[in-house]
Amino acid sequence: MADASAESSGGGRRRGRAAHVVAVVALVAVVAGVWTVVARANSGRPSTIAVGGFPSALVVTPDGRTLYVANEEDSTVMPVSVATGAPGTPIPVGRDPYALAVTPDGRTIYVANFLSATVTPVNVATGRPGRAIGVGKNPYALAMTPDGRTLYVSDFDLGAVTPINVASNTAGRPIPVGNNPEALALTPDGRTLYVAVNAQQEVVPVDVATDVAGQPIPLGENDPVSLVVAPDGRTLYEGCGGVAPLTTNSVTPIRLPFGVPETAIPVSSEPHALAVAPHGRTLYITDSDGDTVTPVNMATGRAEAPITVGDDPLALAVTPDGRTLYVANSQDNNVTVVPLP
Repeated sequence: MADASAESSGGGRRRGRAAHVVAVVALVAVVAGVWTVVARANSGRPSTIAVGGFPSALVVTPDGRTLYVANEEDSTVMPVSVATGAPGTPIPVGRDPYALAVTPDGRTIYVANFLSATVTPVNVATGRPGRAIGVGKNPYALAMTPDGRTLYVSDFDLGAVTPINVASNTAGRPIPVGNNPEALALTPDGRTLYVAVNAQQEVVPVDVATDVAGQPIPLGENDPVSLVVAPDGRTLYEGCGGVAPLTTNSVTPIRLPFGVPETAIPVSSEPHALAVAPHGRTLYITDSDGDTVTPVNMATGRAEAPITVGDDPLALAVTPDGRTLYVANSQDNNVTVVPLP
């Protein structure tokens, strides 16, 4: 479990049905490739893959071959073959791994270890963890720039975002953003990082060139817990989840670059993770309390029929070809594999 300072906040960490919320941003790499094997393996109804204890983060490598799963209770990251669904040997990392990111070349996976105050780089070719990188207190979410040069870490109890130089694996000076920063999302051009600042009910833009925080985008009574930017870079989606009356249980589109919130999309209770299909037509939202994932038509803003998954879904990842959705079910200790149209 997380320490008392994180657990006592209005946002912050959660396990099971606790009255806290989680922000896990699924990082989706868009690359070309051949997907006949993947399509055959994932055709038909949703299936499940058994993984470690309390899976809370997912990421797929840019070549679409491997899914990585962060298992909080085991302090490991598990590789899973996309083609066969077979889990590989768990990789030991720090305490309470809570977020994942991958470099654009697919050579390195980064793991945010919430209780170790570190980020662990993992060599994809060897499956070996490298030397942990010290960051601020309670690293919560990760975001990799499109050029692969900088990894950003939200430090929940530091009130800042820490940049990491990927070439040297060294942490830079923390960027103050406000109390309890959670989710992170980068624009496709890599120029702007958006930070969900839960305690202040706002989203803070950070200029990547200067690492300076800009004017916050106020969200009213909403407690932001998840963020994702559409592939065209025109819209930032912000999810608010939790236990009433702390949140409106909605997803708000924010028009970029001006940061203008639009009409919120009502969703089921406790929407914790967001992911956009690479084609940019569908937004996927976890309903942690209802054990479903809701697809939203991004052109109309309308929710479609929910997809039943496992108990307490906390994270999402879409393969680069957009044909498969992975959902981490924290209480079932498995991952649901959902074939997409």
